[in-house]
Amino acid sequence: MHSVALRYFLAVANTGSLSEASEQLHVTISAISRQIAKLEDEVGYPLFERQPRGMALSKAGELLAAHVRRTLLEGEQVLDEIKALASFDRSTIRIASSEAFARDMLPRVIARFLEKSPGTRFELTVTAPQDVTLRVRNGDADIGLTFSVARDPEIRVEYARSAPIYALMQRTHELAVR
Repeated sequence: MHSVALRYFLAVANTGSLSEASEQLHVTISAISRQIAKLEDEVGYPLFERQPRGMALSKAGELLAAHVRRTLLEGEQVLDEIKALASFDRSTIRIASSEAFARDMLPRVIARFLEKSPGTRFELTVTAPQDVTLRVRNGDADIGLTFSVARDPEIRVEYARSAPIYALMQRTHELAVR
């Protein structure tokens, strides 16, 4: 399977649209369509279900997309590890986080980390909880921090903790006594 075809396939899988993938990749729609057709011939199954408003992955497409994402992440990790041989301090850690972590906890944790590895660079994206999971799954983030995680079989949860939920109100509110 050719890497260009896989790159085009993944762009359509991520966007759900040939035209959006075309804009993203700066490649013509026909070129993307040809590469996907070749890929479908190679695997022997349709990878997309063509719909009036875009393209949805077929079961075969879902399997291939998961494989490609894992392969790309592993490739990035190997390259990062090779670069880290020279110095860990020159790495970049991409974090996707919901707002509460980004405001309260992450600045302290990053500051402590930078004391030990001052050359490390952090890229922080603050987004909605469901987008945190999506960014990790798509490889746009190395780490995701959120209060609610939509379970995704492609993501390994390293740490989870139950947290209490509080209802806040004025002491004089009629529900305060309950």
